[in-house]
Amino acid sequence: MIHELLNSRHIKPTDLSAVAVSIGPGSYTGLRVGLSTCKSICFAAGRPLIAVDTLQSLAWVARTRLAGNPHNIYVSVLDARREDAYLGVFSHDGTRLEADGFLTVSDDCLDRFVSNGREIVICGEGTAKWTAFQGRKGFRILAIDCKAENLVGKALLAFQNGEFEELSDCVPKYLKPPHITIST
Repeated sequence: MIHELLNSRHIKPTDLSAVAVSIGPGSYTGLRVGLSTCKSICFAAGRPLIAVDTLQSLAWVARTRLAGNPHNIYVSVLDARREDAYLGVFSHDGTRLEADGFLTVSDDCLDRFVSNGREIVICGEGTAKWTAFQGRKGFRILAIDCKAENLVGKALLAFQNGEFEELSDCVPKYLKPPHITIST
């Protein structure tokens, strides 16, 4: 598919300036396959790899779409199955406010971020789990699908700053172990 896409645009892998990939969090298998594929292209074409944090890119897209209050906090969320969510917390300027993690969604799990004059923007996939915050004062929910196009802003910034990954060292970002079951 990659070969067909490049050919349809008359692009050779060596025409690329770099390759950007999401490093997670996300699907255990999806992250490994995506990263391996991108590393292979970079290695074969002699191009640099840009690793984009999924949660940070979602906050970046939300901030860009809203262009709101500089005191807003952006809480990026991804469905982590069951009642859990992967969570990244960022200031308006993109600074990570706490370590990424996962939590069980509850009515009060984000109350620690509430303060006057500040809106908590819950953004990303899996926002259906956050309905208790819909219409609640100080909160806004912004559904954003995880798509390659949402990596572009952060990837371009990394490219301009020369922030490339060492192919042998770049690994997916997992926030919890995979959920493995035994077939019965």
